[in-house]
Amino acid sequence: MKIKMFLFDFGGVISPEGFKLGLLKIAQEIGRDFETVRDIAVNKAGLATGYFAGKAAENDFWDALSEGLGLDYSLKPLRYHFIDNFITRSQVTRLIKGLSHFYTVALFSDQTNWIYEVDTVYPFLHIFDHKFISCNSGYTKLDDKFYRLPEEKTGIPPKETMLIDDKDSVLAKADKLGFNTHKFTSVADFKEFIVKERLLP
Repeated sequence: MKIKMFLFDFGGVISPEGFKLGLLKIAQEIGRDFETVRDIAVNKAGLATGYFAGKAAENDFWDALSEGLGLDYSLKPLRYHFIDNFITRSQVTRLIKGLSHFYTVALFSDQTNWIYEVDTVYPFLHIFDHKFISCNSGYTKLDDKFYRLPEEKTGIPPKETMLIDDKDSVLAKADKLGFNTHKFTSVADFKEFIVKERLLP
């Protein structure tokens, strides 16, 4: 396995899945079913508006979420539930820093403008050579085009790229597109993977 570049997901890898945790807290606070809140937040507020891909403003997300839930008020004051749950894992960022001495390392994430607010509290963006973030690209991980961006930027093809993500659907798409992949389940598992594959000297 000849690897030249690592792509790292954010929510679920570098930090806990802050979007899901935030939606859980919002659902509890307004007394609604989590599955319903998640479906509206993802499909109507995030994808349909274009907010996840950077094609709409954050207010559009909150308006669509509130409307979808039949509320006559904005849920935007609860946005802190998302920001507060994206706490970077220092063990993971240290591992990425170690890999950066030998490989190109890049962020590869479906994230919104919230990621920049997280970075002001837990600085981590500076450790990456490149940042492929959906809100800046016009695409999300549902789009094949998003997976082509790293090679277009660096010239490193998928067969020499390792994608680290926690979602099976993302990994399955990446596999089909020729990437090497590893499912992140825990810091310990990721450390073991690095050792087993001899990715660090």
